[in-house]
Amino acid sequence: MPAKIYDENFVKSELQGMLQELKKNEQIYLINQLFLDKNYSRSRFHEWKKDFANNEYIRTLFEQIEGILENRIAHGALIGRLNSSMSMFVLKNKYGWISNPENKSQETVPLVIQIRGYKEKEDIQ
Repeated sequence: MPAKIYDENFVKSELQGMLQELKKNEQIYLINQLFLDKNYSRSRFHEWKKDFANNEYIRTLFEQIEGILENRIAHGALIGRLNSSMSMFVLKNKYGWISNPENKSQETVPLVIQIRGYKEKEDIQ
């Protein structure tokens, strides 16, 4: 059986390189931009995330990369560098942001209205 090309050391090295690139280039907002000069597709990012989900160090690298990107999109929209509508679309779809957290639940809540000065008559049995 041939050696696995994308082993733990390779993935660590690639993710560390991506994290360094993010730190030095503040014009990177999307994960796709980190894969422009790679010999593999961006789908590897998601494959690695799944394959190394139990590796705490690699999982931390993924969280740092995604956290930086999420924050950059939000910040870019707030300061007018990025289109706010498109930024909100990305934040909602990629990072799970919601517009109205109190409307998140579809449960119904009973409505009780009390009228002052009105007292219900007790049923006589």
